[in-house]
Amino acid sequence: HVVNIASLSGKRGDPYNSLYSASKAGLIAWTDALRQELRGMGVGVSLVSPGPVAAGMFLAHCEQLPPFVRMCPPSDVSKAVIKVIEAGRAEILVNAGLAPVLYAIAQFSPSLADAIYRWLGIPQMNARTARDMAGGAPVGD
Repeated sequence: HVVNIASLSGKRGDPYNSLYSASKAGLIAWTDALRQELRGMGVGVSLVSPGPVAAGMFLAHCEQLPPFVRMCPPSDVSKAVIKVIEAGRAEILVNAGLAPVLYAIAQFSPSLADAIYRWLGIPQMNARTARDMAGGAPVGD
């Protein structure tokens, strides 16, 4: 069973996080294609896409998440991996909250989703994180 770990950032481009979003989007599409190609061959292929995890880049560089976003512990990701394997599921979104609703809105109205992102403070949060990761260099706040 192949399990790839992507990110909710791969479901929709995150401002000031474009390279990360692009790499995760590619992983999501590749996992989907691979799952279809290997169907019936005895090899399962699943995707786990977490939101912010209390480790790695968010723990080290994210000064403050918007109030509606919580970080999940790494153990939530490992539990999701076990769940997709045991249940034979194609995908699990970890710590997604309302993100799937926003992704659905974005399919029909990217401009509305952009406005919601701005209202929620996602571009500002990502700009602060990018600035912090760049050692304080200005990034489109």
